[in-house]
Amino acid sequence: MKKFILIVFVLISTLSYSQRKDWNLGIFAIPSDQYRVKIDGELQKPGYSFLIKPGYHEIQVWSPNYQVYDTAFTYMTGKVIVKIDLQPSAQLKAVRKAQYEKGRLHGHAFIGATSAIVLGIAAAINYNEIGARNLEYVRSNQAVRLNIEGFSKDDRNEDERRLQNSRIAQYAMYGLIAGSLTYCTWKLIKARQVEVPELGDDKSFVLDGVGLSPNRMGGMNASLRLKF
Repeated sequence: MKKFILIVFVLISTLSYSQRKDWNLGIFAIPSDQYRVKIDGELQKPGYSFLIKPGYHEIQVWSPNYQVYDTAFTYMTGKVIVKIDLQPSAQLKAVRKAQYEKGRLHGHAFIGATSAIVLGIAAAINYNEIGARNLEYVRSNQAVRLNIEGFSKDDRNEDERRLQNSRIAQYAMYGLIAGSLTYCTWKLIKARQVEVPELGDDKSFVLDGVGLSPNRMGGMNASLRLKF
């Protein structure tokens, strides 16, 4: 079903980027590459500026893997500019959705791997502290048993408490490292299970021929003639 739009007629004296001197209809579409225009069922040459007669006109704008934009309006006078945001096809939406999900899972896996590395460094530092605190506890315990002056049971108990806390922290970090690696592996497996569908050739975008077209510098560019 065609969508009828109200187009505001804009009178423009000059347009620096126009492709032709005699034009009264400018059509700009996003995405801007490879979009093609049909006016009253006739495929126009590649470009964005066109010359139409007063009266009723049907316009179609299309780009590969995007939905055809179909509209109609009655042209009277002046220069008209139409801006269109083409909507992706269902196939392109599926590809983008799968790519997003795959990227999201890879991002989570990266966070898990980074956490495991940080925790591994912290565990290595804490492991050395355990050795130092164990040595402190052994010395204070021996000093208390030998009644060496300057060492008390409270000092020995404090050294023992610090040693036990370091050991508990070490085991906790080992557990967190294992959890982070498991999380990372799980996310990578999930990411591998996400299948990104291949974006097949859009059959409505057909090569009609190859030719040359003038460029702004006065030379010629190779161009594809396409039809839909």
